[in-house]
Amino acid sequence: MHEPRSPRFTTVARPPHVWREADIAERTTLEAFIADGYAREHGATLTHFQPRLFGLWRDEELLAALGLCNAGHASLFLERYLEAPIERRLAEVAGVPCIARHQVIEVGNLVTLRPGLLRPLIVMLIGTLIDEGMQWLTFTATTQVRNAFHRLGLEAWPLAEADPARLGQQRHAWGRYYTHAPQVMGGDLRRAWQLLGSGAPSQAIVTLPPARRTGMRSGGASASIAQARG
Repeated sequence: MHEPRSPRFTTVARPPHVWREADIAERTTLEAFIADGYAREHGATLTHFQPRLFGLWRDEELLAALGLCNAGHASLFLERYLEAPIERRLAEVAGVPCIARHQVIEVGNLVTLRPGLLRPLIVMLIGTLIDEGMQWLTFTATTQVRNAFHRLGLEAWPLAEADPARLGQQRHAWGRYYTHAPQVMGGDLRRAWQLLGSGAPSQAIVTLPPARRTGMRSGGASASIAQARG
């Protein structure tokens, strides 16, 4: 059986939505957007961001952002909630003998200006990771984010409760975040892409390489979704 190919969303709409990874110059804009989203939604103070940041843009307005960290390159924030390394915990739940750590990607720093952007963002994210040859996804999700995966028909397994006590004094920086019952989740990216099939986001989306220009502005509306770094 052939693996589903990652679709290229190149249809032009009014206005088109552009999905791309931030370069060094644009990273400051995305960090400020993410920090503002957490402050508005949770009263949280974010000072640490994922190594890679991606944004969803409409013209020059930033609508959504998220971050990625490969477990093969660094310890994951969400591993603070676990009793074992992420690859071992994922293997237990997935029912496989072992998982290569470098095949596990953590998603965090998730902020959108409105809930309707979350589902196309998830589709774009999974397509990007499939293109990069990744196999396993892990993230810490509030009820709202878990529901978005469910509405897309995607399987995500609970790995652990996100217990703020495991953060020590750092938990005080997270404001109201832990009142949203976050859980550490994991899933098989290839299985998720098969379940999505040929489904595409409702908006036309153009995928671009990392930004080559500066001066982009972020949207001024309050972020309606803000998801933990881990």
